Amino acid sequence: EEYEVLLPFIREGLNRGERAVHVVEPAKRREHIQRLAASGIDMDGAMATGQMVVLDWHETYWKDGPFDQERTMAQFAAARRDGREKGFPRTRFICRMGWALEDNSITEVGRYEATADFVPLDGDVAICVYQIPKWGGQILMTALRTHQFVIIGGMLHENPFHQSASVLASLAESSAFRPRCC
Repeated sequence: EEYEVLLPFIREGLNRGERAVHVVEPAKRREHIQRLAASGIDMDGAMATGQMVVLDWHETYWKDGPFDQERTMAQFAAARRDGREKGFPRTRFICRMGWALEDNSITEVGRYEATADFVPLDGDVAICVYQIPKWGGQILMTALRTHQFVIIGGMLHENPFHQSASVLASLAESSAFRPRCC
C-alpha cells in the first residue's frame, strides 16, 4: 500500500525535474531502489545526477551517534540547499520513521515531530512514513497533528487535526511520548 500511494508522488516530482531524498531502513535500502526501478523509474540515471538520493538511518538519524534533532535538521537543511545549488526547484523528502522504534527513541521522535524546525520548507515537501501497527495510538495521533497534510487510506487530505508547533512543543514534554510499555 505504501508504494501504491507514494509512487505517483515520486514519479511526478522526478518528471517535474525535482529532487527526491528518501530515508529508509538500512536493511531495505536495496529493496527500495529495486522497487522504484521496477516501477519504471531510471534509478541509475537519477542517482548519478543527484536527482534521487537514497539514504539509510545510519546516514541521517544515527549519523555520528544516537539521534540528535539539531544535527538531523541541519542535515536536511543542507540537502535542501544542495538541491537548489544543483538546479532542482524543489526537494521531496520521504522519511520512514521506524528508526525511533529500532533504538527506543520514541520520546525523541515525539519531540522531533512536535518541534522540528522544518519550516519554512521554501516549497519543499516532506512525507513522514509510519507503519501504523508498530506505533502506539497516542504517539501516532500526536505525530499526526504536526503535519498539515496526511495520507490515510491512500488519499491525501488536509489535516483537520493540525496544530501549531508551539502547542505541540508543550505536548512533547508531556507523558504522551512515553513508551507504551514503560
